[in-house]
Amino acid sequence: MNEFGQFSGGGFAGDENCRQGFSDPRQGFETRAFNSLSAALDPFLARSTRYITCPNSIQLDNKLKMKGQFQNTFPMLVFIPGVYHYRCCAHNFECGWPYYSEELWLA
Repeated sequence: MNEFGQFSGGGFAGDENCRQGFSDPRQGFETRAFNSLSAALDPFLARSTRYITCPNSIQLDNKLKMKGQFQNTFPMLVFIPGVYHYRCCAHNFECGWPYYSEELWLA
């Protein structure tokens, strides 16, 4: 785990590349939900707050980054209203608590 790095709150960076063939969901969902999910919402719970979560990135724009940091061909750090091609961690945090509570009975 330390070789590939981690995000704050228990998120793991690069797991889709270093854990090929492993698709189990046991990566600390409960820890991430309670430590990170509440901080991602504004006090009114009507809007979500977006953060730049890609390591070493300081800018969200609609330009394709060609330094080899992404495997996708579309702009991965885009931040334009109405654009839906966000990173895999697409920050749909407004759905986080409903999904978490809906599936909680499975635990």
